[in-house]
Amino acid sequence: PMQFNMKAGVAAIVRPAAATLRSSAAQHGSHVCVPSAVAARSTLSCHALRRSACGSVMPPALQLRGFSSAAGANVEGLPDAMQRMLSLDNASQMEKNRHAMRQTVAQYQRHPSDTGSSEVQIAILSERIKYMTNHVQLHRKDRHNNRGLVQMVQDRRKLLKYLKRDSLERYNILIEQLGIRDAINLMPQRVFLPAKAAEAAVQRERQKLQLVEQGRKQVEAAAVIRDSFAGKREEKAAKLVAKDAASAAAAAAANADSA
Repeated sequence: PMQFNMKAGVAAIVRPAAATLRSSAAQHGSHVCVPSAVAARSTLSCHALRRSACGSVMPPALQLRGFSSAAGANVEGLPDAMQRMLSLDNASQMEKNRHAMRQTVAQYQRHPSDTGSSEVQIAILSERIKYMTNHVQLHRKDRHNNRGLVQMVQDRRKLLKYLKRDSLERYNILIEQLGIRDAINLMPQRVFLPAKAAEAAVQRERQKLQLVEQGRKQVEAAAVIRDSFAGKREEKAAKLVAKDAASAAAAAAANADSA
């Protein structure tokens, strides 16, 4: 029996499709990364073809997640089989996630080369949290990814706290765009202790206050003693001055009598 040549069949579809993409991009004044290997090779994978066409057809799953197509060329004139090959419906989950991350960075970046600002990091973590939440709900025994989800939530919380402390206006705009509730409190948290621990804490505070009061009383007593000693020294000095004055007066009187 005749065997179907898969390589030749793919090459027959790919070569004219690559030429069509290039011509369509030239007509619309855009650029499509279709390498020469696409038209020359017959062993082209569907994943490489999708990457070359930049994912022209957006699957409903990504449309529901709020992402738009990043196609650089018009593929409506291609055959239906080619459009299905270029669709992200046939892409792996990793490719879909990468496409979603690129769309997120393009949406929340502050300037064209921004890939690491607080807004971009928080948006990327939010997108990963959405995907991982669905994954964990579907696979409830996946403890490893569940722990990773908790860690991502904590990382996003730290970044949100930093952004709110740095710029409240940017923080409010970002949480409104992402649909995140304002749960960041910059004030120190109140600590609620059990009854015994709370009683021990109150006792320690009472002891601290008692020590402070005792120290204050000791300082006051030392000040009183110091003032009393100063008064006694002044009285003694006054007596010595009076005695010296009296002796001087007596000596002067004696000299006057002798004269």
